[in-house]
Amino acid sequence: MSAEGDQSPGCDMDLNAPSTPIYERSKSLWGRVKMLPIQIQRQLLDQYREPFTVEVRDQLADLIEQLPWSEVNEETSEAEDEGYANQMLESVLNELGSAIRKTTEFVLRTKLRDSEHKLRQRYMGNGLEFVKLVKNCLSQEERAVAQAENATSENGGDTQYHRQLDLIQRIEALQNRTQVTQNCLQTFDEKLKPFIITQQTHKQIKEQLQRVENQLHNLQNSVTTIVPETYQLHLTTFTNQRSSLNRKSQDISQTILEMAGQLLHLRKEFTANFQKTYCELEVLQTLVNQEVVSWKQQQRLAGNGADFDLRALTTIQNWFEGLADLTWKNRNQISRMQSLGQEFPIDKPQGIQSTVTNLSISVNNILTNLVQSAFIVECQPPQILKVNNKFTAKVRLLLGNKLKTYMDPQKVTAVLLSERQLSRLHECATPHMFKETSGKLLNDNGRMEYNETTREHSVSMKSMQLQKINRADRKQNVTEEKFCILFKSSFQIGNQEQFVWTKSNPIVVIVHGSQECRAMATIMWDNQFALTDRQMFEVPDFVPWPQMCELLSCKFKQLTQRGLRKDDLHYLAHKVFQGSQEIDDYSPYSITWGQFVKDNLQLASGAVSFTFWDWFYSIMKLTAKHLRELWQDGCIMGFISRPQAEKQLLSVSNGNFLLRFSESELGGVTIGWVDNETEDDADTEGTREVNFAQPYEGDDFSVKSLAERIKDVGKLVYLYPDIPKEQAFKKYWLPFPGRNSRKPHNPRYKHIGTLIQDIVAVPTPNKTGVSRKREKTPDLDDGTPESPSDISQQKRESTWPAGDMSGFGSVYDNTLNVEQIMNAMDISHVSSPESLSLDAFDLVNGEDDCYNPL
Repeated sequence: MSAEGDQSPGCDMDLNAPSTPIYERSKSLWGRVKMLPIQIQRQLLDQYREPFTVEVRDQLADLIEQLPWSEVNEETSEAEDEGYANQMLESVLNELGSAIRKTTEFVLRTKLRDSEHKLRQRYMGNGLEFVKLVKNCLSQEERAVAQAENATSENGGDTQYHRQLDLIQRIEALQNRTQVTQNCLQTFDEKLKPFIITQQTHKQIKEQLQRVENQLHNLQNSVTTIVPETYQLHLTTFTNQRSSLNRKSQDISQTILEMAGQLLHLRKEFTANFQKTYCELEVLQTLVNQEVVSWKQQQRLAGNGADFDLRALTTIQNWFEGLADLTWKNRNQISRMQSLGQEFPIDKPQGIQSTVTNLSISVNNILTNLVQSAFIVECQPPQILKVNNKFTAKVRLLLGNKLKTYMDPQKVTAVLLSERQLSRLHECATPHMFKETSGKLLNDNGRMEYNETTREHSVSMKSMQLQKINRADRKQNVTEEKFCILFKSSFQIGNQEQFVWTKSNPIVVIVHGSQECRAMATIMWDNQFALTDRQMFEVPDFVPWPQMCELLSCKFKQLTQRGLRKDDLHYLAHKVFQGSQEIDDYSPYSITWGQFVKDNLQLASGAVSFTFWDWFYSIMKLTAKHLRELWQDGCIMGFISRPQAEKQLLSVSNGNFLLRFSESELGGVTIGWVDNETEDDADTEGTREVNFAQPYEGDDFSVKSLAERIKDVGKLVYLYPDIPKEQAFKKYWLPFPGRNSRKPHNPRYKHIGTLIQDIVAVPTPNKTGVSRKREKTPDLDDGTPESPSDISQQKRESTWPAGDMSGFGSVYDNTLNVEQIMNAMDISHVSSPESLSLDAFDLVNGEDDCYNPL
C-alpha cells in the first residue's frame, strides 16, 4: 500500500475517502444486493457468519462501502498495511458500538453486541485478517450484482448468471425434495417400531396358543385316566383360551397386515421420491462439474493472456458445499432405509430391496466423485518449467468445512508424470498404489489447512523445485514433450478413506533459456485449442485462423498490455499463408502446427532460417522489454509490410516516419522515413523516396532508448501521419537533470552514463539502398537481396553533415568514444565510461542536448 507523504499508520487518516471506489456511488452496493433474486441473496448472505454477521453488514452498510479496503494488501506483513488495517477495524468497531446504542430492538441489539465482542476477541491486533474477510465478502457481492445487471441489460444478458441462478434454484428444489424423503423416512421409522412390537406380540400369542394346543392334546390323550368332571372342566378352559387366543391372533394379524401395508406404501413412496432425488443429484453434479471444467478451461486460457476471474471459485465452492450437504443427507437417508429394510424384510413389490441397495451404492458413488471433482489446482505451477528453478503451486478442496474433511489435516504430495504415465494412471485399478514418476521434486508435499475467514481448505506448496528430469522418449523434441504435476491425497469421508488426485495443466520442462521460445508455442497451442473431452494432452493438428488470431492477440496483450488490431492480424495472415495482397478475408483458412512453429518462412526476398513463431516471439519479447509504452500509445505501427509502409509514407509530407517490425531479422524494429532523394540544388525538389534504417535490436535499447534515438535525428519530424514527434515522444525523452541532481526525472531509463557512447552520425540515404548500422542481411521484403559488396559501397558513399548526428547507427569513422571525449575535456576523475557522472554528461552535451564534434 502506498501512503501520501510521510504519513504513518499511527497518523490520523481519512478512512472515509477511498481513492478508488469499489461500488457505484449512485446506489449503494448493499442496496443493489437487496434487489437481487431471493436465491442469489441467500447464497450471498450465507457467507456472513459469526462474528461478521449479516446484521453487522446491514447496520454498517455505508461505512463498510466507504472504507478503502483496496488500499490494503492483506497478504503482506508490512507495518504500514497492518496499521492501516487495524485503524479500519477500529472504525468498524466504533461505528458498531454507536449502532448498538441507537438500536431499540432487543434481539437485534443483543446480536450486534455479541458480534462486537467476538470481533474484538478474534481480530483485535490482527486487522489484516479482518480486511481479508471483508474484501472477500464485498468481492462476492460485486460479482453477483454485476452478473445480475448484465443479465438484465439490453445486450442479451449474461448466460453465466442464468446458469448460476438455475443451479441455485435446483439446489433449493432438491433441498425441499430431500426434506420430503426425510419426512417419509421419519414416518416409516415411527410406524416401524409399533409394527415390530405388534409382530412380537403376535408371536407371543402364537406361542401361548401353541401351549394351549399342546395342553389340549395332552388332555385328550389322558382322558381315560382323569375324572370326567375334571376332564370336562379343563377341556372347557383350554377351549375357551384357544378361542380367545385365536381371536386375538386374527385381530393382530389384521393389524399387522394394515401396518405392513402402510409401511410398504411409505417405503415405495420413499424409494420413488429418492429415485427422483438421485436423478436430480446426478444432474446437479453434472452441472457443477461443468462449471469446474469451464473454470479450468478459463484458467488454461489465462495462461495465454485471456481474462480470468478467480472470484468465480468462491461461487463454485458454494455449489459444491450445497451439493455435498445434500448428498451427505441423502446418503444417510438411503443408508437408514437400507438398515430399516433388514427389520422389515418384506420384498414387496419384488426387487425393492435391491433397488434400495443399488441407490445406496449410487449415492456413495456421487459422493466419491464429488470429493474427487472438488480437489483442484487453484494456482498452477509454471507451464514452462526450468530444471532447478523454484516454483509454487496451490491445491484446494472446494468443500470448505463440509464432510468434516478439515478435521484431520491431510498431506498432499506432488509428483511429475509424463503423458504416458498419466495414461497408465487412468487405467490403473488401484491409483493410490501408483508409484511411477518422471523426475525428482524437492519440497513436494504439504498439509492442507482450513482458513475460517475465507472458508478455504487448501495448501500452498512453496519452494518446489524440479531437480531431475527423466525423459522416456529421446526421439521426441523436448520442447514438444508434455508433462504434468500430479497432486494426490486422501480424506476420511464417513467411515471410509477416499483417495483423490488432480493434475496441473500441461508442462514443458526445459534446461536452457534458448528452449523457451518453442516451449511457449507448445503450451500456448495446448492451452488454446485443447478439446474439452480429450484423452491426455491431445490437441488438433490444425485450427481455424480466427482462433489463432485470438490466441496471438491475447498473448501479445498479456506481455505488452495492448493486443493486435485487425490490420495487424491481416498482415500476420499474409505472412503465414503467403497469400496474395488481394486476399481480404483469411477466416476460411486454417493454420497447421507445422506452419506455426516448424516451417521456415518464405519472404519475397527468399527463405529465412526461422519460423513464423520464432519471428513473432522475438517481436513480442522485444516489445515487452523495451517498447511497451510506445506500443501501448500507438507510436509503433509494427505489423506492416514494407510496400505498404512505403505507400503510406509517400502519401504524406517529407519528414514523416513510422516504426515497423523487421521481417528479415528476429527481434528487430526499423524506422522508415520519407525524404527527397537529393538536396544538392536548393532550387530543385528532389525525387521523394522512402528509406529504412538497419533494424534495432534489444541490446541497442539497453544503451539508448528508441525515443531518444528518434529525438536526436533531425530528419525525423512527424510520426505518421503528420504527428509532431515532440507530441508523440516527448514524455519518453530523457530530461537531462542539472548539476545538483543525481537522479533522472524518468526512472524508466537507466544507463545514463553510457548514453554518450552512442553519439554517432546517421548516413544519408541514397538511390541504391538504405542505411545500415551493421553488416547484416538487408531488411528487404520484396526484391533482390543485395550483395555484401553493394552494402559496403553504400556505407562508404553514405554521409550526412556532421552537425546532424544521431543514434541510428553505431558504425561511423568519425565517432568519438567516451575516452576521447573525456581526454578532450580533461575529465580526470572519471575512471570508466560506466562511472561517467551526470555533471560530466551535462558538460559534454551542453544546453541544447546536442553534441557537435566539430
